[in-house]
Amino acid sequence: MQAILEAASNPLLAALNAVVSQYQTESEAEQQIILVQQAELYQQSCKATAVAQAQTQQLEQSLAELHQLQTHLIQTARTGSQVSNQTSRLSTIRLIVSQSI
Repeated sequence: MQAILEAASNPLLAALNAVVSQYQTESEAEQQIILVQQAELYQQSCKATAVAQAQTQQLEQSLAELHQLQTHLIQTARTGSQVSNQTSRLSTIRLIVSQSI
């Protein structure tokens, strides 16, 4: 029995070692591919984050400019309304004065 095991074990061990070695090689190659893919995904996410941050900054700047423009337009409208009211008052005064003369 011992002789049979020893006789069979040498070729079986060699075949098993070859299979294990091949499996390890394939596993290492797959792990390397996964690492490369993870690195690529990380780089893509960093780029996407940078783009999103830049867009956010641009939108915040545009919003601030719109607020300034809105404030300016409101002030201009108020000034125009005041001028219009004063012009209307002057016209009324001129009409009253011209009627009294």
